[in-house]
Amino acid sequence: VAGTMHIDDILIKAKDVDVGTALVLKREPKNEHDELAILVETVGGEKLGYVARKHNPILARLMDAGKLLTAKVVHKELDDHWLNIRIAIDMKDL
Repeated sequence: VAGTMHIDDILIKAKDVDVGTALVLKREPKNEHDELAILVETVGGEKLGYVARKHNPILARLMDAGKLLTAKVVHKELDDHWLNIRIAIDMKDL
């Protein structure tokens, strides 16, 4: 997950996020920094960051085509004011 250091109160939000935690992916086509942006949130709606830009092109197009992408945490590392989260993304047909 990219951009965690830019999220207010990220360490508080991350307390309930552990390996295996389900996350929500949302497209942000009007994102001013990246038209292919995919927001990563907790199930409760807490913003954690974004799918890394290098992975966006294919994933964003799949989501835009109606595919449901789900994510779960596979790695979490906290270091003072920095949070490293790696996620696994699965695709489901609707």
